[in-house]
Parts: sequence; structure tokens; C-alpha cells
Amino acid sequence: MKTERTLILALLAGTSLLSGAELFKAEKAQDFNTGAPWLTVKEDVLSFNRKGGFIGNKFLPLSGTKKYKISAEVRSVPGTDGKMTVYLGFQLYDKDNKRIDVTTINGIPETAAVLAADAKEGDTVLKIKDGTKWINSRKDTAVAFEAKEDYSDLPNTTLVGIKKGSIRKGEDVWTLELMEPLKKAYSAGTKVRQHKSGGTYFYAVTKDLTFDWQKVESPVFSGMAKFGDQKLLLWPGTVSGKALFMVLGPGKNVKTEARNIKVEEVE
Repeated sequence: MKTERTLILALLAGTSLLSGAELFKAEKAQDFNTGAPWLTVKEDVLSFNRKGGFIGNKFLPLSGTKKYKISAEVRSVPGTDGKMTVYLGFQLYDKDNKRIDVTTINGIPETAAVLAADAKEGDTVLKIKDGTKWINSRKDTAVAFEAKEDYSDLPNTTLVGIKKGSIRKGEDVWTLELMEPLKKAYSAGTKVRQHKSGGTYFYAVTKDLTFDWQKVESPVFSGMAKFGDQKLLLWPGTVSGKALFMVLGPGKNVKTEARNIKVEEVE
């Protein structure tokens, strides 16, 4: 009998371990970076009294080698505008606790090139040897300097915006115009890459809200992207993150209730 009881306890302990460690649970308004009147708490329910993003106040350690899950129970308050969507995820940070801007990691494949001529501090025009794959039709692209073929330079913070429609092919080189003068000089042969913008945050799960309580839960996710904003992969350079609870949609009279907002590390 004692052996059987010991075995049962061991199995229960193992089940507990498999359920994962709780990295974050929102229980009070101070768990987020905002205060009254935008966020109030009564008993175990958090009331978000506007749309937009709410960021947790705690840095959570994140690693591409571990597994995570984000979940919450949510609803739109009856009598307010519906047709809203909730997003659960992270605002991501690097080893220096600096927020990672998606453009710094969102390199465009096949745009690796080199400068065809020296670029001096203050220049607003660059010459590159091959811009065949560079995108000319977007207003949200940038050039990254000192890029590496294996993307090990990401997140790359040397970015300078490119003027839409300014990439032109010449006889031997391509030219492009910058949104602002260079703050640093780069020599001919420096490797460059085109980047583009993307979503502001890392989104693990989204769900359309109803006036009834429903559970929103992400898949278990793991791994780190080599480059780019790829679904359910942490961004390159991620070391930590802050929990994100965001509500967006067309409504104006918006009030969202949530409980059991959690980030878990899954064994």
C-alpha cells in the first residue's frame, strides 16, 4: 500500500511538472504599464476600458530552446461595441533590454548586396552592385549596413530608410535614395541588405471577442527565427519579453474583461 501511494504521488508530481512553470499572471492593474481609468480590477476580473495594447511590467526570460504558451479568458462587456479582436503575445527585448524593432530583424531574402562606391557621412544616395531583388514599390523599406549572409547581424540597428520608387538600375550599378543623410561613412564593398517593416509585436494568438466568456490559448510554441517575423518563432536576438494584451477593432465604446492572463513555460 505504501509503495502504491508513493507511486501515485510521483505520478502526480510528474503531471505537475508537465503542466509547466508560470512566468506571468496578471492579477492587478500594476501588472501592466497603465493605470486608472484605463485598467481596473474587481475580484479576479481585469477590465480594459479602451482599445489598444497593454504591456506587462515584468521582463520574462525567453529562449528559443524552451516551450511557451499564453492564455486568458476574455469577453466584450455586454452593452458595449462588439466586433473586437484580442491579441496575446510579447513585446520583445534583446540582451541589453532594448526593445527589438521588427524592421531590425525583417531582412528580405535574396537582397544581399555590396556597396559599389564609398558612402560618406551626410550622403543621401547609395550605389550598390546588384539591386535586382530589391523592392521599389513600398514606402517602409530600409537598407541595413554590415549585413552578413547568415543573418548573424540581426537585429541590425544600422538601418536607414529608402525613398519609395528611388531604386534605379544604371549601366553597372544600382542607385537608391535615402530618407535621411548617413550618420556614418561606409567603404565600397560593405555588405548591405534590404529590410522591411512588419507587425509591432510578437503575436502568439488572436481571437474575435464575443459577449460570452471564452478561453483564448496559443499553441505551444518554441524556437527562434533565423530572420524575419515568422509565425510562432521568437525574433532573432530575443532574450526576454513583456506580456502583451491587446484589443483592436472598429468599436468606439469598448470595454473588455479578462481573467487568468498567463504566460507559461511548458516542460
